[in-house]
Amino acid sequence: MRIIIGLALFFSAAQCLAFTATITTDTVDINPGDNICADSNGQCSLRAAIMESNASANHNTIQLLRGLTYQLSIPNTSNTEADGDLDIFESVTIQNVDPNSPLTSFDQWPTIDANGIDRVIEIFGASSVVISGIRITGGNGLNSGQIEGGGIMVHNNVDGFSLLNSIIDNNTATVGAGLSLNATQSYIRDTDISGNDTDSTGAQVYGSGIYSNNGVLNILRTSIHHNGRLDGQTWCVGAVSVHESGNSVMIRDSTIADNGYTELDGCAHGVLINNASLYLNNTTIVGNSGRGFHFYDNPNDTEDYTLRMRSSILDNHNTNCSGNTGTINLGDAGNGFNMSSDNSCQFLMTAENGNLESVDLALHPGRSYINQETYFWYKEPMQSSLIIDNGSVHSQIDECADFDQITTGRLIDGDHDQVALCDSGAIEYSHDLIFYHGTD
Repeated sequence: MRIIIGLALFFSAAQCLAFTATITTDTVDINPGDNICADSNGQCSLRAAIMESNASANHNTIQLLRGLTYQLSIPNTSNTEADGDLDIFESVTIQNVDPNSPLTSFDQWPTIDANGIDRVIEIFGASSVVISGIRITGGNGLNSGQIEGGGIMVHNNVDGFSLLNSIIDNNTATVGAGLSLNATQSYIRDTDISGNDTDSTGAQVYGSGIYSNNGVLNILRTSIHHNGRLDGQTWCVGAVSVHESGNSVMIRDSTIADNGYTELDGCAHGVLINNASLYLNNTTIVGNSGRGFHFYDNPNDTEDYTLRMRSSILDNHNTNCSGNTGTINLGDAGNGFNMSSDNSCQFLMTAENGNLESVDLALHPGRSYINQETYFWYKEPMQSSLIIDNGSVHSQIDECADFDQITTGRLIDGDHDQVALCDSGAIEYSHDLIFYHGTD
């Protein structure tokens, strides 16, 4: 008889299961399919819980304990769910225990650390996978037998993937160092993606933070920053790279900043789009060592792709806007409210459209933010910034939302002219940040 220490709640094989991984060591389930998460010692590890979930056709839940690090340690010798990365084949939600209770410090995020033996998670064929309130780190896609996905790799036979309130940091791969996303629908919200690096194995590198070449990608209230490349090559990688997807990416109320921030990290564009549509709303793209974004619609492709930008700000070490083929809609006809530190975007600047170029954005150098289950790094406008009240009065899907990236309410009268308007960019100015000092 086995003594079951790991918590496994179930009522019948037809119902959804819930497991709590109570040990952090990397062990396999002794009998996948019996609805009991237990290794040879009767303990429930993360790998054992995933193996049990894979054996069920239902959408199950796996909970990780706060403040603990689940470290992968079984080398990838057979490329199965029993070794290397964590293979997911069926729908599942992986979340921190008690998800409705706020996380109050960085150390409280449950961590899955691959310790460089492989990528962290690989997802095949599931209809719906949700990862919420988890830190993913230490993945190395170069040790996976493939080159994609250092943190998480999602294959194109997955219907839906959601990444919520999570941290993706310090992972490595040739393509998609942080995330390689190829699901039909991918959704990222309230997540921090940082410190991930592409590394070439002779192949071209793409996506130090995120890479996608299939499906629709939606990014909301997310920071993608301080990602780069390790191979010393001069060709610029995109922190967000969408390549030949034939679909679209929408980025809203998000910060893409300081990618390729040191010489060791090489050159990094903020966003690199090749044959896909790009929609930017209230997005801050600043401080990247390459371009702000490069948008390319191959004229030999029969599909017509669209670049649409509203209430977004750009200030990068190279040109802010590049490529710009295809259907370009920067709000020149009205309600653009975009700002650029150079003239590369070629805005048509009128009083009606609110577009401005060749201006100093006057942003704070950057700071971290923790609230509820959310951790980000962001840059807010200083008191003198022209960003303040440069945006729309509307709260429609194609204009500013009700809240900014850090959930500050929009429509604050930041310039005190008795007219409350949204600010351009991801962060709404809400207090008197007159100057920056290294101790603030």
